[in-house]
Amino acid sequence: PKITVVLKKNGNRPVAMANIRVSAELIDAAALPATKGAQPRIVDAMQSFLRECSREELDGRAGTDMLRQAFLTIVNDAIVPYQANAVLFKEIVIQ
Repeated sequence: PKITVVLKKNGNRPVAMANIRVSAELIDAAALPATKGAQPRIVDAMQSFLRECSREELDGRAGTDMLRQAFLTIVNDAIVPYQANAVLFKEIVIQ
């Protein structure tokens, strides 16, 4: 799904927006129905997580790795007993 949120304001910098498209790489194809059913919860949790992040926290490889790990945890928590192997970013734009 595509996720668009306003990021947390940091100091005097202008408000930043994040546009992110993600997909999950599932370990087992049988997890697909559970993942589709949990998609609204997954998107909501990702949006909530992003709203607490500032532009600076998402900068560079460290920011992308932190975001990838957080999103993987969100997906895996939502689709128990199944698991995702990875979260893949199709698009990341911070404006």
